[in-house]
Amino acid sequence: MDRSVLLAKIIGPPFLAVGLGLLLNQKMYWEMIDEVIRRPTPIGNMLIYLSGLLSMLAGLAVVNTHPAWTRDWRVLLTIIGWLLLVGDDLWIADNSVNRRYHLARARWLPQL
Repeated sequence: MDRSVLLAKIIGPPFLAVGLGLLLNQKMYWEMIDEVIRRPTPIGNMLIYLSGLLSMLAGLAVVNTHPAWTRDWRVLLTIIGWLLLVGDDLWIADNSVNRRYHLARARWLPQL
């Protein structure tokens, strides 16, 4: 596979997911920007969003370089790649559900 095509397959979908997220959920993006400006700490929606974006890149790397649908243990790597890819697409496109989950979970964690 040509390197340019591989890079396009890895870089293109995150741009598409971010673009769709911007179109579908502009309020959430403005809230994240406002949060970073007012409280520039690594805890918050931006960190959750960036972790989803990085996980999506990892999933894309696995899916594009290891598409092995065999009947042995190697298929687990492919399945993990697809789970990372699909789950993080949803994570990036609609972060409001994930934000509610993390806020609910944060109530049970001790304060640092």
